[in-house]
Amino acid sequence: DTSLADFVNTFDDHGLVILFIEPVSGNIIYANNAAVSFYGYTREEFESMHISQVNTLGSDEAAANMQIAASKSENFLFQHKLANGDIRWVEVSSYPTEYNGTPVLFSTLYDATGKIILEQEHQRMMMAVAIAGASILTALMFLLVSLNRKAKSLAKVNQALESASELRATFIDADTSFVYLKDEHLKYVFVNKALRDFYHLSYDDIIGRDDFALIEDDFAAMCTKADMDALKQHKLIISTTSWDGRYFRTTKFPVRMSNGAFGVGAYISDDTEEYERQQNLERMLKGNQLLLKVLNRSFHSKQEQLDYALHELLELSGSQYGYIYLYDEAKEEFVL
Repeated sequence: DTSLADFVNTFDDHGLVILFIEPVSGNIIYANNAAVSFYGYTREEFESMHISQVNTLGSDEAAANMQIAASKSENFLFQHKLANGDIRWVEVSSYPTEYNGTPVLFSTLYDATGKIILEQEHQRMMMAVAIAGASILTALMFLLVSLNRKAKSLAKVNQALESASELRATFIDADTSFVYLKDEHLKYVFVNKALRDFYHLSYDDIIGRDDFALIEDDFAAMCTKADMDALKQHKLIISTTSWDGRYFRTTKFPVRMSNGAFGVGAYISDDTEEYERQQNLERMLKGNQLLLKVLNRSFHSKQEQLDYALHELLELSGSQYGYIYLYDEAKEEFVL
């Protein structure tokens, strides 16, 4: 079968790890060269294995995930075991289709180990900041109680508060994310160095002012709306927003102020590179799905196949015009 041979050759040379898995039995019936290189098994070993032999999930849970993927395109995050015993995190995109007349899960895998390790490190850092912040608040409360009970001098209290403030500033300035606290009127109480650098303003130029006094109105309105959502719903809100071609992951939450009112705190990170990587992976998956359709679907003529492929490619790329040129090797010419 020429189309089947072309199909296999296409994915053999693909840089992305690709597996074809029977959704009922879990048997691996095809693995491309990238899969052989990544897992360390020979092609013959791989195509005689069951997916549960590399997936660290239990067989029942793995079977349940395959049933989900058999009905629709789905993304998963698994831990897979390599031939040398190493465990790697992999992001798996599975798409139900047919291979050589057999229903299969067309699965592409991306090694996400580095990303997961970075996220775990970030979580540990955030936990350390939270613990340190709780410790600082406890220390401040102890100082206030001691002030009432022991009538310590005002100079000593001020000195302790300044030390705590410096410690807090040290922690939040070390974070590359934007960190701030606003009062109930959405005026800044404190900001970290990353946000000051973003605004190109000094600390004193920001504190006590709201966003409309610092940035353009459209951007300020967007920021203020997200702050108000956290205050009105009185809960932590995580979302992704875009501005000026950049994508930001925002975490906003209500904070009780010393006067009893609620302000809003925030951690905002620039996730543009991760967002664009996800978009590229989705476009790649859609391209692979299109290739499967073109190679597996029956056409009355080569011209009909080319017309179908060109129409789908225009939809995928969002282009208004597209052309396919065929190369005549004998004449050494391209024909539209």
